[in-house]
Amino acid sequence: MPRSPLETVASSELWDEVYSRMAELVLEHRTTLVFVNTRRLAERVAFHLGERSARRASARTREPFARASLLAEQRLKAGSLRVLVATASLELGIDIGDVDLVVQVGSTRSIATALQRIGGQVTA
Repeated sequence: MPRSPLETVASSELWDEVYSRMAELVLEHRTTLVFVNTRRLAERVAFHLGERSARRASARTREPFARASLLAEQRLKAGSLRVLVATASLELGIDIGDVDLVVQVGSTRSIATALQRIGGQVTA
């Protein structure tokens, strides 16, 4: 949670706090998976994390089976990529392996989606 008070629309000060905290968390973990709800937000988060990182350690995915996505996913799994910012495309049956930290930016549309993203089990 950011230190600034939460409002209906997040200010740029609030987003700066969120990006800075995410960057701190990324540096504290070997691998981090950041889920966002839109491709536009994925681009923005990846950009800001890259800006706050001493080296370019972030990537973003677009389509679940696009070449660039698979490469980024393989790099994360191999440990050569520290953070991957992704939309729902990454949760569709792709096995990343062990991930130290999962960050969800914004709320998911369902509890089942949240559980899927953090690696939980959904029981009916």
